[in-house]
Amino acid sequence: MRRYALTYRGQDALGWRVMTPTGGRRGDPAEAAEFAAWLKEQLADRGLTQAGAAWILGTHPKTVEVWCQGRALPSYSQLVSIVRVFGSTPPALVGRGPDEPDETALG
Repeated sequence: MRRYALTYRGQDALGWRVMTPTGGRRGDPAEAAEFAAWLKEQLADRGLTQAGAAWILGTHPKTVEVWCQGRALPSYSQLVSIVRVFGSTPPALVGRGPDEPDETALG
């Protein structure tokens, strides 16, 4: 299983781990598809529509539609909202801790 790489950047003022995506917003198509499947499952489990999820997440319904179609991945700030709302981290967006190097950054 491929993972969307995040780079550990330290902690913010509240003690949250600060991670930034190492790839672009669109990411790898396989990772976007994996995220889309996870998100659709979360929406179905909670009986939410894409528009309802967009309202809860504070984003535009078109943004959630694009995620559900696997055409893009959420930004870091959107990912934080997703984790807080759904209570779990999408498997395609697993972060690394400070002791786990980012192999993609090593070249």
